[in-house]
Amino acid sequence: MKRKQKLKHIVKDKSGSSYLEMVIGVLIFSLALAFIIKAVPVLILKNQLNTFAGNVSRIISVEGIYNSTVQDKIEEYRIATEIGEVTVSLDGTNFINGTEKIQLNDLIVVTVTTEYDMGFSNFGSFPITLSNTAKARSEAYWK
Repeated sequence: MKRKQKLKHIVKDKSGSSYLEMVIGVLIFSLALAFIIKAVPVLILKNQLNTFAGNVSRIISVEGIYNSTVQDKIEEYRIATEIGEVTVSLDGTNFINGTEKIQLNDLIVVTVTTEYDMGFSNFGSFPITLSNTAKARSEAYWK
């Protein structure tokens, strides 16, 4: 109730300071709203990247190998999800020496990264690098 009364008092006040306070308040509100509108897509993309990394690690763990066939499957999945340009890295994955194969129960570490431009139209470009890591275990046995 007090806030409503204070707002009514500010609006009904005839001195110039109340108008200035209202203008500054509207300006701050509009800047906060603009920031929220630019920040929400980043959170959505981060969630999509998390899901994508988890599913890519699942694809690789089932196949037990990271060759061109698996890379084609990952590319088809990327196009189907419309996530945009991403980089898939398997740094930290335990490959069988000299091959693209991953032995049963060996760790698979998938890191997916992408760039997002959080610019405010003509005010500048603020590229943000988003990355996500997913871990899995190989489900393929190689002799």
